[in-house]
Amino acid sequence: MKHVYLSFILLLISPIFNAQELTEKFQYKATYDLTWQIDSTNVESIQEETMVLYRGDNISRFTSENFLKHDSINELRKKNFEKTGRFMAPPQTKFKYKLFKNFPEGRLYFFEKIARDRFKYTEQLPLQEWEIHPETKEISGYNVQKATTTFSGRDYIAWFTSEIPISDGPYKFSGLPGLIIEIADTKNYYHFKLSGFKEIETEATVSIDEDRYTKVSKNDFLTAQESYTRDPLGTLSKAGITIGWSEQEEKSAKKELKENYKSRNNPIELQ
Repeated sequence: MKHVYLSFILLLISPIFNAQELTEKFQYKATYDLTWQIDSTNVESIQEETMVLYRGDNISRFTSENFLKHDSINELRKKNFEKTGRFMAPPQTKFKYKLFKNFPEGRLYFFEKIARDRFKYTEQLPLQEWEIHPETKEISGYNVQKATTTFSGRDYIAWFTSEIPISDGPYKFSGLPGLIIEIADTKNYYHFKLSGFKEIETEATVSIDEDRYTKVSKNDFLTAQESYTRDPLGTLSKAGITIGWSEQEEKSAKKELKENYKSRNNPIELQ
């Protein structure tokens, strides 16, 4: 029965209704394999997920591949719910955020839903100050060059290529004279590596409705996120969501969630 309660909660809080659509013409799609150690005290707690970066002339979008699929089937999920009264289980992902970099504005926009609350915050680009080193090598068929930076409490080593003259990369990383092919912190807790890159000719549709998100500071968002991670049942209760478990079921759920919280001690941003 491991993870049953947690999976049920994640399904319960997933959105089923469409947001408004904003159309941006993306010219490139970069796919990254992300490996990360969810528990800093357990070297066997390695997780893997596929992440996707879409890049257009002005805006890029970064999210997990499964969350992207989740967005694309929202309409189908809504129709199925209206027809049958049943939820369609969304693709599972550990990352439910949408991250946009608006390069002409020099702004990064971060969106995520926690329980019933939708939050958004912005940051000023660039977020990293890079030191470019003379060291070069080949990764995945690309000639790459080394760069280093410190970001949000971690030291990173990146490898970028001028063969793809796009100043962007996975997650919040950007600002180098070429696409980041690989980047990892020096403890290798978080490691992004390019697994695919291609030009695309069709328009990609972005589902986003800014009006449904509450603008907060990054610190306030992190506080809300920490509160939910520490006590998801309490957060759901405050949001008016009741599950209707028996006393024994609730006790078991709280125990599992408490153990899960202890093991999730290694976020990508430490400050």
